[in-house]
Amino acid sequence: MVRARAGGWSGLQQEAFRALLGSGPAREAVRCTERESECRHEARRAGHKRAQQVVSGAHWPVVTRPQTETGAPCVVFGEVPISRYAARPKATSRLAPPVLSRQQRGMETTQSGPAFLGKDTPLPASPQEARLDYVPNPRPGTLYLVRFAAPEFTSLCPVTSQPDFAHLVIDYAPGETIVESKSLKLFLGSFRNHNGFHEDVTVGIGQRLAEEMKPVWLRIGGYWYPRGGIPIDVFWQTGRPPEDLWLPDQGVAPYRGRG
Repeated sequence: MVRARAGGWSGLQQEAFRALLGSGPAREAVRCTERESECRHEARRAGHKRAQQVVSGAHWPVVTRPQTETGAPCVVFGEVPISRYAARPKATSRLAPPVLSRQQRGMETTQSGPAFLGKDTPLPASPQEARLDYVPNPRPGTLYLVRFAAPEFTSLCPVTSQPDFAHLVIDYAPGETIVESKSLKLFLGSFRNHNGFHEDVTVGIGQRLAEEMKPVWLRIGGYWYPRGGIPIDVFWQTGRPPEDLWLPDQGVAPYRGRG
């Protein structure tokens, strides 16, 4: 129970306070105050970074439960499941967004049609914000190859922020879904303001497609134009290609100068 401040109140004030505590609503208010104080201490012990918000109640929900013998509701602040602030699992690819559900990633298109095709869609600010859209494979059970080429791909040097240019070629054998081409165009275009080494960018694009689309097989070739007089080519694939897959050469010749 709450005690009067020692030496701070007169005898008349103390008598009035005791009389007030004799009423049922006052007792419930005191219990609620004590419970609120206990929640603050529990939150601090649990290490919540936002424990200070319990005092203001700005962002923490209020839970009303019958906590007393009389059945009167007692308002408790700050009872938030720890899982709400639990760390989210990290994606394997550095270029992948946070782990989201199929619907949040845009894969609701399996029922409602493409998410971006035929719509006015702004260019994403970064690869992490870009959503890749997937639609059902129109030829399920058939082994075939899909190729995307981006001969004017652009990103930025992670040290100098100077532009880097590459010719990307993506080959994959579809599984249950295929990637919608407009969403892929927006995803690749979002690298225009992204700082990354050639190796990180090339492999990261391939890994994100492989993780989300889950194709039978996928490979990516990044043919980068020279920086500092040295062209860099980067290649990555998910594994050995299927035995009966028709796999033509990517058709990008090694870099040569004007000679």
